[in-house]
Amino acid sequence: MGSRLGVASDFVLRKTLDQASRFTAARLSRVYHCLLETDMAIKTGKYDGELALSLLVTELCESRR
Repeated sequence: MGSRLGVASDFVLRKTLDQASRFTAARLSRVYHCLLETDMAIKTGKYDGELALSLLVTELCESRR
C-alpha cells in the first residue's frame, strides 16, 4: 500500500492510515465541495484569495463540531 501511495517509510504510512481513518466519505466529500467553492470564488473574483481561504478554514473548523 505504501508504494501505491508513494510513501516509503513505514512510520509515515502508519500515520497516514491513522489520519485517513478519521474521515468518513461524507466528510471528505464535504471538504472537497468547500475547496471547489473556494476555488471558484477566487477565480471569479467573488473574494480575494486571503479572504476566501480564511472563510474556508472557518467553515471547515466549524463543521467539525
